Amino acid sequence: MGKCDIICLLGNTGCGKSSVCEFINSKSDNNDNTIIAINRSSEELKIDLSAINKLIFEYTFDEENFNTIKLLDQTAKEQQIYWIVLDCAVDTILKRIQTKSARGLFETRKALSYYQQRFRHLSAHFGLPFIDTTQLTLEQVCDEVSDVVKKYSEYYQQYRRMGTQTLNYAFIQQCDVENKLYGIVNTYDFDLITHLPEYANEFDDIDKRKLFIKWYVNNNPLEIDHRRNIVKTGDYELPAVGTLLRLVTEGESKKVYKDISGNPYTMNLAFIVLKSTIYSHSMQVTGEISNLSSVRACGSQLFLEMMWRNGLNHSYRSINCNGIIVSNFIDEIPPVEIIVKRYCEGTDKNSFYDILENEEIVLSNQNGEYLCGPYIRFDWRNPNHISPTTRKCLNRNPYYYIYEEAVGKEVFFKKILTNKQYALPVGDKNITEDLLTHVMNIKRVKLSVLKMFMVIQSYFSRVNLVIKDVCFMLDNKGEQFWSEVNQDCMRITAMDNSQNKFDKDIWRAGGLTSREQIMKKWNDFNIIFTDYFMKNKFHETELLNYNTYYYTQEINQLLENNTLKIPLSSRELWLDVRGKNQRRVLVTMDMYNGQPALVKSSQVCEIHSDGNYWQAIESIGIFPDILIVDLNGAFGETDTKNREIIKKLALKYPVHTGGGLRSLSDVEDVLKSNVRRCTVASADDELIAKIPKDRLIVELSINENNEVLIHGRKTNTHVNIITKVNQLIELGVTVISITFVNAEGHLSGIPRKQIQDLVVQIPKNIEKIYIAGGISTMDDLEYLWSFDRIIPQLGSAIWKSKLTIGSIFNGMINFDGNGIVSSIIQDLNGLVKGLCYMNRESIEQTCKTRKLYRYSRKLRKVIMKGATSGDVQHIVRISLDCDMDAMLIIVDSQKSFCHAGKYSCFSLPTSIKANLATLAEHIKSRINQDSYSGRIQRNPQLALAKIMEEFWEVVVAPQDNQVSECSDLLVHLIMYLNGNGISIEDIFNELHARRWAPKLSVENTKIPDEKSNEIIICISASKYPDKTDEFAEEQLGIKITRHSGRNLLVEGQIVDRNKFCKYFSHEENIKLSLFISRPQDMPWLLASKRVTHVITFETVIKNYPKFYTVLHEIVDPTHFLALVCRKGACIEPEKWTAQNKPLIASEHVHHVTRFLEQMDIKLDKYHLDKITGSSEGFLVNTAKYLLADTIVETGRTLEENNLEIWKIIIPKGQLRIGLYGYYN
Repeated sequence: MGKCDIICLLGNTGCGKSSVCEFINSKSDNNDNTIIAINRSSEELKIDLSAINKLIFEYTFDEENFNTIKLLDQTAKEQQIYWIVLDCAVDTILKRIQTKSARGLFETRKALSYYQQRFRHLSAHFGLPFIDTTQLTLEQVCDEVSDVVKKYSEYYQQYRRMGTQTLNYAFIQQCDVENKLYGIVNTYDFDLITHLPEYANEFDDIDKRKLFIKWYVNNNPLEIDHRRNIVKTGDYELPAVGTLLRLVTEGESKKVYKDISGNPYTMNLAFIVLKSTIYSHSMQVTGEISNLSSVRACGSQLFLEMMWRNGLNHSYRSINCNGIIVSNFIDEIPPVEIIVKRYCEGTDKNSFYDILENEEIVLSNQNGEYLCGPYIRFDWRNPNHISPTTRKCLNRNPYYYIYEEAVGKEVFFKKILTNKQYALPVGDKNITEDLLTHVMNIKRVKLSVLKMFMVIQSYFSRVNLVIKDVCFMLDNKGEQFWSEVNQDCMRITAMDNSQNKFDKDIWRAGGLTSREQIMKKWNDFNIIFTDYFMKNKFHETELLNYNTYYYTQEINQLLENNTLKIPLSSRELWLDVRGKNQRRVLVTMDMYNGQPALVKSSQVCEIHSDGNYWQAIESIGIFPDILIVDLNGAFGETDTKNREIIKKLALKYPVHTGGGLRSLSDVEDVLKSNVRRCTVASADDELIAKIPKDRLIVELSINENNEVLIHGRKTNTHVNIITKVNQLIELGVTVISITFVNAEGHLSGIPRKQIQDLVVQIPKNIEKIYIAGGISTMDDLEYLWSFDRIIPQLGSAIWKSKLTIGSIFNGMINFDGNGIVSSIIQDLNGLVKGLCYMNRESIEQTCKTRKLYRYSRKLRKVIMKGATSGDVQHIVRISLDCDMDAMLIIVDSQKSFCHAGKYSCFSLPTSIKANLATLAEHIKSRINQDSYSGRIQRNPQLALAKIMEEFWEVVVAPQDNQVSECSDLLVHLIMYLNGNGISIEDIFNELHARRWAPKLSVENTKIPDEKSNEIIICISASKYPDKTDEFAEEQLGIKITRHSGRNLLVEGQIVDRNKFCKYFSHEENIKLSLFISRPQDMPWLLASKRVTHVITFETVIKNYPKFYTVLHEIVDPTHFLALVCRKGACIEPEKWTAQNKPLIASEHVHHVTRFLEQMDIKLDKYHLDKITGSSEGFLVNTAKYLLADTIVETGRTLEENNLEIWKIIIPKGQLRIGLYGYYN
């Protein structure tokens, strides 16, 4: 390898290090480039990246070990080394690695969040470019990485000298632009200086040159001339060599600098110097304590470690023991301080008279804890002091700190800040959050500070400390802390001794005389936590429980503290901070020989529920997810009675099923019976590949060694479950069930370590993981719910009464601050009956009795709904919403719910509008009445006949009458169902099963492919065959041959291919078949694609909705369509009424209806009876009918039957015969 530049990439898993190295090195090979990129140690280059990466496991406050690691800038062969850190948003990393086959603790969100901050820290510690790859393509990342070497090598070297590993105050002073000017400005006009402070004359021994330079820099912009490599400010020029720092702001405790050299790697950073000062506004006392900045810096390092372990963001990237900080630069800083107080101390105690005596605010336990729990206060950040004359902030004067530094902080404070001639104390004041709505994201701020408060307390609890209150400052988004977080901003006492303090109250009480005491206490605090973190390294302790955090335990303790009265709004915030994982369970019922059974380690051990499966399912039917397992099938039997029982139960209950599903037909059999998902053993990959994945759970039974067991758990495959899961992912599987066989049925607890180790390794492609085996306590459920993908699967704990159904629901619910949850009550048809409130006791009672018990907020007790009125509500099912803070309860009761005696508490426009089921029940309620609907329902055969009639009325109805006619059809169909004892629920269950029934096996029921080379033409059997045959030969080039007698064979021959090809295929090998039928059958034959074409009169085909295409039509000169009546009959449409409707016998209902419509005769003035032939006979043999329609050729039939034409519908010369095809 020749001499080249080496890029060493560091960073979190999934940031793209390997891809970038591969891309850059491939370019190097092609273009003879002189850059090589590596992300692993290289023996050849003598570069050990592992030593650097190990630093993320060490701590900056462990100076002996951490600071011994140095980054080489050159190899032994004098090749330049460039160190670069790649970063990426954690959500993006998780998406990138979700298909990774081998995963571990370091690929969890908890680890990625923590090590993202550690690599960010390393970047600032060593002064390394930090490149965020989240929104960049691979090419863009590679360009930025390469530019470090190609374009910005000099800037890289400058930043390397700005890392906190070596950065000190002397170097910052050396880079300070004002100090650089100080060295070259020897003559100046002091009188040019403007805005000197009012107290300027109080001090004689002031460095006037420093004042002049401050004025000069503030009034002359700094301009960088890269061509000449100089910095110009007014008349002065400075060499632009290395880092150039400008002091952008200074406060009581720190100085903030920004690099103005144009360095792309520092342009968004701030360099902060902590001052060794301490100040108490309330006590108006200040001072300087030697090395206090270092003590505060160490404390800040410790609190940053707390934040990083818990996914909290601070602008500080790195802090060294000199009190130097590298931080993100935040342009817009809200002038707001956020205080979280758990105890009545400080401002509250001193501002509110006798507050400690008020037991509605403060607990009566003498420790000053608030009854409401920790609360948040917003303070507007006022100046510490203002000028009595100008009312302006004193320290905003650009020369303020020059004067203070010249005489010392304590002297300056006594001489100026306590002098009412020059200063008035102001201090921060409380401000309502309403005024800050557009200043900050209030909700996000609250969540951030509450989480930070509990994070701190969670570590304090481990070392016997208590945080009483704390103040923070955040950016306007509420996502990033930017103020110091250490002993200086909070009150800290020992848990067992409130007088043993570690905070600034020591200074407030003792002032200047307490210097040594506060240094000792703050150092003691740092020692306590340095020792704690050194003994409890993240990767050795907290990371092992990657799905839980200490602070959530603190929140749970807070919310469960019965001595507190936490307001609902605060409780909601705490729940948001803690996180609301969706909590579900899958309840199991095993079936053996048609009876509900219990299983222990794969062996049937007992029968329960008296062997009655209906009794068993009714016990658990309240749950929204139920798994019924066919044990006989699982043990190898076929055609078990369990299968039919399960299919029957699936029509009524939300059932998943498994056991004995070994073929595609088995799977299809259960899925089409309304089963939600089928659970299939992992042994048959071929079967798994064919099952729709949204209907599939793959069951994996494993032993204590994580080896997969198959064949009824009798065969050990010796295949590790993770290997098997990755194989299943290749098949598209997204949901699995893991049964820990050794724990199954023993009720001895779950194998937590085994579960934790497995879940972290299972790729995110697996969206749900059901865990079965050993669940016996609510603590087991809580543990499983702490994983975002796990759904506990349990049975024995319920059947053996280890857990009540009520306790399981109570465990899933997020109750409000009063221990109450709102519950929507809905009937079986989906109609909302009302809203009630429930607590833990009422839920237990409801689940136990299956009658609705509610919590009365007025009476403050649990009562049964209907206890007084008798309107008892019987429970069918309970489910929870996505946030687990509201219930939906389905009841099977036709009784009223409202206290006013109404069925529903809500004002509904009608009681039957909810859905078809409600409508059907309303109609059925009249089945025994002496009414039309009653008679029809009692005689469903009459309803069926009416359905046929109503169908034709829908067919002929114009668009504006479709709603009315379709309503008639639907009502008569419902009456038919009611009469036959078929419920709408039965219909819906069947439709639901069909909707979700997968088409897995190939059935030979397809309609012949319309692209077949066979043409099948339907022609008339006996009516006007000469017309059909003539049209076929003259228009289509097809000669039709009919045989005499009873021979039904009809043959067609293409005699004119030119005519034929106008309407049919040009292919030579086309097959022509003829099909004879009655005209009335032609439409459905064409609509169902039993034939490809029909030849008939338009009155036949156009009598139906348009499912056809007109391919060719001609006028028939001899026929016409007419309405006929008896000779001499008096036809007076103007006298037709809805109460006096004439009957019309009609074959051609569509044409007749349209014709009468054109005569302005409305549908409600007559009644059409659809008939299928010989309509004239309805006039000859009965007087019931007034009119009939018919096709007329010679009129001889009319003459012989004493009939005559009343009206012509389609005149002679307008009636058409044609060729019709299927409508595409």
